[in-house]
Amino acid sequence: MELRKTLLLKNGEFWAVSIASMFRSFGIGVAWPFFSIYFSEILHINTFYIGLIFTFSAVLSIFMSIIGGVIGDFFGRRTSIVIGSVIGIVIYLALAFLTYSGTQVEFIVILFVSSAASGSLIFPASSALVADVTSEAERRNAYSLYRVVANIGWAAGPLTGSLLYGYGMWMLLLLLAATSIIQLLLTLIFLGEHRSESLGKITRRELVVFNRLLIIFSVGSLFMVIVSSQFLVALPLYAVNSVGIPPNTTGYIFAVNGAVVIFGQAPLTRLFKGRSDLSMMIAGVAFYAVGYFLVGFSQSLLALMLIMIVITVGEDLSSPALSTVVSVISPKEKLARYMAFNSMMNQTARAAGPSIGSIFLSIYAYNGFKTWGSISLFGVVSIVILIFFGFALARKPAGNYTPGSK
Repeated sequence: MELRKTLLLKNGEFWAVSIASMFRSFGIGVAWPFFSIYFSEILHINTFYIGLIFTFSAVLSIFMSIIGGVIGDFFGRRTSIVIGSVIGIVIYLALAFLTYSGTQVEFIVILFVSSAASGSLIFPASSALVADVTSEAERRNAYSLYRVVANIGWAAGPLTGSLLYGYGMWMLLLLLAATSIIQLLLTLIFLGEHRSESLGKITRRELVVFNRLLIIFSVGSLFMVIVSSQFLVALPLYAVNSVGIPPNTTGYIFAVNGAVVIFGQAPLTRLFKGRSDLSMMIAGVAFYAVGYFLVGFSQSLLALMLIMIVITVGEDLSSPALSTVVSVISPKEKLARYMAFNSMMNQTARAAGPSIGSIFLSIYAYNGFKTWGSISLFGVVSIVILIFFGFALARKPAGNYTPGSK
């Protein structure tokens, strides 16, 4: 009985959005870890410009996150997920065709940047939906379980990508489009509509939310994401160009990430049971900073895979705690917009992160200690801001939310 409660087995919509996310994560895992390598090795784009490409992609995500939050709150989470899925399917199929036919690089880059719109519409709505269909007491466990299910797809994706990369990037993109279609079908069949307010209440002032605590917390998470965003650009480029591992083997590094989420998320959540969500997140940022600092000392694929365990522990601790804090400090009628505001700030970090990483790689000429030491300092800044956020919460009147309270 306790196991059924822990796994939320009676919550059909929770499992529908989780399994839909699993298929999306599988598709993303198949293709995304290889984009920076594809740009570098096949399209021969300079490292600095690769960082800019990912930056432009994240900048688009910032604006689309705002739109996604508004659609999720006023029109419904399901509607936002459906729109994002359709956009993704169209773009991924177009990218598959262009990479297969060898069309000009500019068109491939433009479509890649445009694909950011898909995730920015889907993620805030999916995160808000998890909160919609669970109680506050279930929330931390629900977000942890949601991540575990999603990362089953992420663990399998990079391994599949490693096997298929030699056949061409087009095949990875075709598989990504197929998984997006599956996500769309699951959403249409199994998810009901959830929204915060009626359409008639939309005003210009309600499109974006501003809250002092939300802003402080989101700035702290922004610096954390600058560190974690090295995942898909600086890390694989460093692995291939400095450590010297074959491009197709980078998938094994990312597969470790998914495996540690699957097998490590639940034990780490239990380990921090009774501790605040904020302390859990701060510990996660510390693991991020240490893990990426250690990348500078890696000299083999095995070393990078072991370091990825440290990095992923940081992800396991910080990601569910981040979503939980935002969901609980949010008024219910503004939940998707609070999620979207935090997502917007994190997308700002994802915009800056790839450029910061590629700039460090360029100016330090791939020197491991200087590059990854500089990147890890952003994690230290994040910890300081999150501690300040904790003090700000402590000054709230009694009865207000304290991270970790049930």
